[in-house]
Amino acid sequence: MPNPGEVYTRLLLPKGHGCPIWCPEHNQNLPDVYRRDGVRIGHVGGIDHDGAFDPLFSICDRPEDPINFEGVPDGFEQLVLGPMDVTCRPRYHNYGSHVCSEPLERNAIVVDTDPATEHNV
Repeated sequence: MPNPGEVYTRLLLPKGHGCPIWCPEHNQNLPDVYRRDGVRIGHVGGIDHDGAFDPLFSICDRPEDPINFEGVPDGFEQLVLGPMDVTCRPRYHNYGSHVCSEPLERNAIVVDTDPATEHNV
């Protein structure tokens, strides 16, 4: 039986919004700089068996940067991005929207919270 992280990724990856991370919390064993800043553009890694991002190095940082604590590949060259190289779309998904694998149906549930209408059961 596949783990939840595999199912989550397999169902949402085809939606084209990047790689969904089942476990977004960072590993507490990572260096402070990584735990403080989290995953950024240029981080290279994989998804571990729990569905979390497992970093290898950052292509956008110098080889000696603390974020590259495990080293970089032979022949590594830092990629320097300018302000126009990254697109930021803060309203790409409208408030309250959903990205899901199947058609989603939203239903409103009205709950009467008036204590005068409570009934003892």
